[in-house]
Amino acid sequence: MTIHDATDLEELARRPGGVTVTSAAQALFDVEKPTDAQREKARRKLNKLHGGGKITAGNVGGATVYTASTGLTVVEPRGASSA
Repeated sequence: MTIHDATDLEELARRPGGVTVTSAAQALFDVEKPTDAQREKARRKLNKLHGGGKITAGNVGGATVYTASTGLTVVEPRGASSA
């Protein structure tokens, strides 16, 4: 198995729903069930993009989902509750 350098993780993060570590590893290594090592390599690549501000990360249902950075700031309207 070889890593597919042509896989653009930023592009995957722009897709609706973003990209998880597992889905990134599947795309990078062209496998259905990535190994732990493949997932860690994908995680490091995603974290590097996140650290550089190219993508954002959030927790959805216990999984980290990486999405495109928009440069926009979300502001909660006055009177909105965080309940």
